Amino acid sequence: MHRTLGIDLGTTNSVAAWMSHGSAEVILNRDGEAATPSVVALDGDGSLLVGAAALGRRAVGQDVVWAVKRLMGRQFEDPEVRRAVEHLGAGGYAVSGAADGGVLVRLGGRDYTPTQISAMILRRIKRDAEARTGERFDRAVITVPAYFHEPQIAATRDAGQLAGFHVARVLPEPTAAALAHGYTAGTDDAPTIVVYDLGGGTFDVSVLTLVTELTDNLALGGDRLLGGEDFDHLLAGHLEQELRAGHPDYEPLPGDARLLRVHAEQLKIRLSRAGSAELVLPAFGAGAVNFHTTVGREVLEKLIEPQVGATVGEVTATLRNASLLPEDIDHVLLVGGSSSVPLVRERLGAVFGAAKLRTDIDPMLCVAQGAAVQAALLGELECPHCLTTCPPEASDCAGCGARLVGRPTVDCPTCHVPADASRDTCPVCDGALPDAEPEDGVPARDAAAGPDTQNCPNCHLPVLVGSELCPACGTALPGPATPVTADGAGGGADGLRCASCDETNPAGVTACRFCDEPFPVADPQNVTAHPLGLRLKDGRMSVLVEKGTPYPFEPVLRTYTLNASTGDTLELAFYEGEFRHAERNQPFGAVHCGLPSGISGTRRLTVSVELSADRLVVVRASLEGEQFVVQHFRRSVVPPRIRARAGEVKRDLAHFVERWHRELTEAELDLHQATLGKLDRLLAGEGIQDSLDTFLDDADRQRRHQSFVRDQAADASLYRHHLAALMAPEARERLGALYDDLRRARDVADLDRAYRIAEHIRDEAAALGADLRRVVYACAFADQDRLQPRLRRDIEDAKRDLDAAHAAADDHRRRQALDRFLVLQPELDTQLDAHRVRPPRLVRPEEQRSEG
Repeated sequence: MHRTLGIDLGTTNSVAAWMSHGSAEVILNRDGEAATPSVVALDGDGSLLVGAAALGRRAVGQDVVWAVKRLMGRQFEDPEVRRAVEHLGAGGYAVSGAADGGVLVRLGGRDYTPTQISAMILRRIKRDAEARTGERFDRAVITVPAYFHEPQIAATRDAGQLAGFHVARVLPEPTAAALAHGYTAGTDDAPTIVVYDLGGGTFDVSVLTLVTELTDNLALGGDRLLGGEDFDHLLAGHLEQELRAGHPDYEPLPGDARLLRVHAEQLKIRLSRAGSAELVLPAFGAGAVNFHTTVGREVLEKLIEPQVGATVGEVTATLRNASLLPEDIDHVLLVGGSSSVPLVRERLGAVFGAAKLRTDIDPMLCVAQGAAVQAALLGELECPHCLTTCPPEASDCAGCGARLVGRPTVDCPTCHVPADASRDTCPVCDGALPDAEPEDGVPARDAAAGPDTQNCPNCHLPVLVGSELCPACGTALPGPATPVTADGAGGGADGLRCASCDETNPAGVTACRFCDEPFPVADPQNVTAHPLGLRLKDGRMSVLVEKGTPYPFEPVLRTYTLNASTGDTLELAFYEGEFRHAERNQPFGAVHCGLPSGISGTRRLTVSVELSADRLVVVRASLEGEQFVVQHFRRSVVPPRIRARAGEVKRDLAHFVERWHRELTEAELDLHQATLGKLDRLLAGEGIQDSLDTFLDDADRQRRHQSFVRDQAADASLYRHHLAALMAPEARERLGALYDDLRRARDVADLDRAYRIAEHIRDEAAALGADLRRVVYACAFADQDRLQPRLRRDIEDAKRDLDAAHAAADDHRRRQALDRFLVLQPELDTQLDAHRVRPPRLVRPEEQRSEG
């Protein structure tokens, strides 16, 4: 049996939960805490610190990275990245642009992607959960904010895979909260719910409507840079004012501000449960002053009133966007640790009524618990490679053999990024990797992880196994359950426990197998959070899939018109978002393809798109009913600027190869096909392990160099064929030797060497003069049968005269023959223009005009 871990990967804190004995239970970390700070740091000897130990390093202010979730899946030029960096403030870690346009963060002298940092956090969560439970977690359900677009979702999934999970589902946080509170099965009245999520670093509000097995986001709002840390900052500022007022001689030490922030957070938490809290800081600062103060709840509330008011204002604005009033809301779910602040609940109660606020589940834990419930509801897995539906007990896909469990990973001892255990060296830093633990069996439970816990059925907080009463709410606790065994016996079934018969069910069922009682929750079908559309020629987005559409779905077809010719490249660029202009939305992915031969004028273009459960896009296109492209791609993290340039580079290279493939060597064709393949992967949103700008520069330079080499090779061949009798012997020998050298370089696709040789050929040809160059080209075009018969005869006559004059050493007749070529040149140019190949274009669909 493969265990699945539910993970709330938060901006400030992360929480893990699993299904134990039919209930979603939070798993305490190695420190005995339910929440692991989403912080990574290095200690003095370079060892990796994650969680509370890393958070403690923030007071020192060295080699610490936090709140990296704000940077996940984003481009460095994204305004959200600039806002996030500004929010880090003085002493924040360095953030820079990656070679592919993404984001890099600095830790211990190395640059890491946000995905790699998140993988370190997830890896620690995985190891702590396995040490605590004695179970191996091969899969995960990881939650993300509802506003996340495809690049952020993809980065989250990648982080999970890097940490050693098969990510069975990426779940929107509001849906997870609804699952934890027992919603999503749906009722006839389709309740409408507000999810108020005030975490440490972000504030999100979602309005959901729950129909049978569907959770539809009606509206989203919030402030991604407002959270409990802002409350801490305000309270820390107040403490510093009191400190300076009471101790005018106080001189701060480096790190004092961070220490005050830590103590402010602790005070905030205590003030959520009590009317006042005391703080004592002995020997504080450079002068070792003794600071003692008592803070009342009213002081905190006065400080944070504007921020709390701003969150309530966002709630009402989001309701307006959904065309709803507060009385239309059935329930308000509180999520995030900062939603426990009494002032927050007071203000929300004033808007909705206190009875609508759900406070029965700890807001800090409910998203992770909802993720665990989602794991229990998964009755099947979709293979992310071939889309085959597989049973949850499968380790490999029956269709293509792909793994459906996470790959064993090891922590690189040099850079600390998790790596595939089958590798000998780290793909990030090339450091040697340690041996992996055996994959078979389950990890032994670590006694150092602390005593067993169970969740209180009332407040859901972790409680020591064997306790009779919950110390938090006083609820009587059930006796210890049967231990979980490696094969899933005892209480180890992954499904839900029936409230009627108290039996634990297998995963994937929505009604009790023992008494047929339906569960209050069902596996929520995914719905699109944003409209998905296609960019048109005029820049607008043609919506193919509306927001809130359940997926996977059957192909959606739309008909457009296309004005194109043979050789043009069709771009089908997909975006998701609410804006009418495509470029203002988030790029989803793109398909670039050459058009069938014989295309000319305006044609009817039919485009179909379907979306798998794993958000794999399948695109089909046909012209006048004839299908000519079928392509699969995943979400794209490629910036529009890069994608547009990649499309141009691919179009030019593909056109060059198509036109001149008969004159290219086999090695050159292989080189260009490999480059075209990388361009296709780039356009489809896949990684290519290169600097994108550098790769595109190299690809364009490759085409230009190859074009120059081909031209000079052709010139050398033409000179030797048409001017052999007119050239001096030494010049003819030099040109022949260069031509042979060029051929050898081209046979192995050594373009750099071939380019240098081609430059020498160019110089040799230039030394022969413009008159002979004109003769060569005229004769070459005459041989190709591209000219009218009369002009071709005139060129052939002039060439015979030139050869005869050269043989007779008659300079006067030679000059006359060369002048004839000069006279024929304008007519030659005119006739060649009629055969000139039009450069290819990048074409896009247009809306089909209605007739009549």
